[in-house]
Amino acid sequence: MKVSFGSCRIQAEMLDGQLQYDIVVDEIKRGDNSVLCEEYGLCVALQSGEAQSREEIHGLTTSRETIEELLARLMRHNVTPISVRDIVEDCLAELILT
Repeated sequence: MKVSFGSCRIQAEMLDGQLQYDIVVDEIKRGDNSVLCEEYGLCVALQSGEAQSREEIHGLTTSRETIEELLARLMRHNVTPISVRDIVEDCLAELILT
C-alpha cells in the first residue's frame, strides 16, 4: 500500500518536472496470517513531460515517524529517483554511526 507524503516541482538546467514522494507500507504477518507489524519504505517518482521514472525501497523501518522524517529530508533537497537509493544508504549509515 502507498500513502502520499508530498510533492514538489523541480526546475533545473536539464530537468523540469513534478516529484512525488510516497510512504510504502508492507504488513509483516505471523504464521496465522495476523498482522505482526508494519514496515515502511518509500517511493520517489518523477514526471517530466511524457517521461516518468520511479524508485521504490521497501522495509527501511518499522517506525512511521522515522520514514516521515526521511521523506521530509528528501523533499527538502529535491531528491530524484536516480539518486534516492544512494542518499538513503548514506542517511542510514549516518544514523548507525551516531
